[in-house]
Amino acid sequence: MGTRGGDLRLRSDHHIMTPPLRLGIVIGRLTVRGGLERDCLAFANAWRAAGAETVLISRDFGDIPTGDHETVRVHTRGFSNHGRMQELSHALPRIRADHGCDILFGFEKLEHLDVHYSATLPWGIPSGLQALNPRRRVYHHLEQAVHGQTSPTVVYFLSEQSRSAYEEIYGPRPGRTRVLPVILHTHAPIHSDRQQARHLIRKRLGLPDGHPLLITVAIQWYQKGVDQVLSALPRIPDAHYVAVGLKDPHEMRDLAQRLGVLDRFTAMGYEEDVLTWLSAADLTVHPARNENTGLVILESIEAETPIIATTNCGYAPEIVKHGAGLVLPEDPAIDRLARVIRNALVPNTLRDLKAQSTLAARQIRTYPRVDQVARQVLSEITTYWSERMS
Repeated sequence: MGTRGGDLRLRSDHHIMTPPLRLGIVIGRLTVRGGLERDCLAFANAWRAAGAETVLISRDFGDIPTGDHETVRVHTRGFSNHGRMQELSHALPRIRADHGCDILFGFEKLEHLDVHYSATLPWGIPSGLQALNPRRRVYHHLEQAVHGQTSPTVVYFLSEQSRSAYEEIYGPRPGRTRVLPVILHTHAPIHSDRQQARHLIRKRLGLPDGHPLLITVAIQWYQKGVDQVLSALPRIPDAHYVAVGLKDPHEMRDLAQRLGVLDRFTAMGYEEDVLTWLSAADLTVHPARNENTGLVILESIEAETPIIATTNCGYAPEIVKHGAGLVLPEDPAIDRLARVIRNALVPNTLRDLKAQSTLAARQIRTYPRVDQVARQVLSEITTYWSERMS
C-alpha cells in the first residue's frame, strides 16, 4: 500500500538535481481560480523557487498570470471536452521531447504521465448504455492510464477516502500511491480587526446587524450544493446567504427569485480575500454533491467560522476531529438542512460553535502549508527520476 508521508518506492533525500530537474506541469485549462488551478500554480511556484525548471502545459491559460514559468499552449480542435482532453493527452510525448521535460506531472488524468496529483473523484468503469457513450469511454481510458494495475504513474492522493475510492475500482498498486497530508494554502491575511471586517462586508451586502450571514464558496453551483442552501433559505428567517466565486450566477439568481428570497441572496464572483469573507459569516454551509476534499472546510476553520458540510467531502473528518461544526449525510433533505442551520444559529449554540472553531483554528494552523508539501513532493520525484535514470 502507499502511505501518508511514506515510501512510494521513493526516498526523501531532500536534494535538487544538478542540472535542475525540468518539470512539465500539465493541466487541462488554467482559466479559473478553482482549487485544482490554485494547487497547480502553488506547486509550480514552490518548485521554481526551489530551483527546478518549470514548464506549464495547458490548452488555455486565459488571463491568469503564470509568472516566470515557461508555458506551452496545446492547440486542440475537438468540439467536446473529452475530445480536447484526449488531444492534450496524445500531445504529451511530443511536448516532452520538444521541451526537454524530465518529468510530466499531471493535474488531470492523462496518458504518458510520470506523476499524477489526484484531486478528483473516479469516473469508474462504464457499463450498460454508459459503455456506448464516447465521453464516458474516453474518460475511463484516461483514468485507467493513470490508475490501472499496469500503470507506471505515481499518484498523490489528497485524502484516504479518495485513494480508497480508486482502489475499489482498479485495485491497490503497492508502492505507487501516497496520501498527502492535509494542506493549508496561503491567502491574503484575515483583516486584523475581525469585527471591522465583519462590519465592512455586512455594509457591502446591505445586511443589518443581528441578521445571520451564511456563506458558500463555489465556482460551480451544482457541485457545491448552492441550490440546496437556497432551497432551505425560505425556512431560515432573517438569514442572508452569499455565494462567493460563482462562475455563472444567473441560474441561482433565478432560483432565488422563484423562491422569493432574492432580497436575501447575493452571488459574488471571484474574491481574493476569501478568508475575510468567511470570517465575516456566522456559518459556512457546504452541502457538496461531488467533493474530493473540500478545501473550504479548512479555510472556514482557519477563519474561525463554524461549518456545516456533507460526509462525502474528503476533509469532513477534520470537522469532527476538531469539533468545528456539523457533518450531514450526503445529499440531505432540504427540511433537514434547514433545521440543522436554524438550530446552529440559535444564539447559545452559535456562541459555543464559534468558541470551538477558534480552538480548532489554532490547531490546524500547525498543518503544513502548500509550499512545504510541494517541496517535499519535489524531493521525492527528484529521487524517483534519479533512480530511474541510473
